[in-house]
Amino acid sequence: MALKLIRAIESKQFEKASILIQELNLSPDSEITHVNETTYMGYARYFLAIGEAKKAEQILTKLYKIVKAGKRIERLIVVEVTYAIYNKLIGEVDKATKNLLVAMELAASENLIMFFINGNEQIYDLLLEIIKKHSLKNSKIPKTFLDNIKVIIEKRKKHKENHTTAGLSNREIDTLKLIADNFSNQEIADKLFISLNTVKTHAKNIFLKLEVDSRIQAVPKAKELGII
Repeated sequence: MALKLIRAIESKQFEKASILIQELNLSPDSEITHVNETTYMGYARYFLAIGEAKKAEQILTKLYKIVKAGKRIERLIVVEVTYAIYNKLIGEVDKATKNLLVAMELAASENLIMFFINGNEQIYDLLLEIIKKHSLKNSKIPKTFLDNIKVIIEKRKKHKENHTTAGLSNREIDTLKLIADNFSNQEIADKLFISLNTVKTHAKNIFLKLEVDSRIQAVPKAKELGII
């Protein structure tokens, strides 16, 4: 159930996450033990995702105490990274950076990179800033570890960009925007200074890449994907 909750949050299915939380009978006031700490980590992430920072902090405080006492390094990395997300959310960027530095120092020896990557897009900018600064000076964190994180973040960003645009070219996106504004093919050709046949080719490619059959289907699909 804990993994289902985390996956629902990462995919922004907050209604599904809320149902799972009710089924698990979770509450910020409940006791947290090593048995249910994974579930409560997901619960904290849920509150961060919906902007309820105080409730997230209440859970994180308990999690940090129990994880620190148990000396569970991997779990402590997760808590520090989640604290970074919390601190960034409330505008405490310096504290968020310190959280990430602590987590990196704990993770570097075992090259535990994915703790910083999966589901943590909101702190990619902080990670890249840390990497930029610490790659240029003597640091407790090995440069190879920092470089590996940077490479993965850049790959993830590129993949997301390609996914977000569904592989459409800039010209196809221009055409799609005009289609959304209900311009005819000839009007689109005139506005983009291209031939009518080129517009038709762009339209066919758009339909193919969006996996739709018509203009009527293309526009809502593009809006759903955030292309337009």
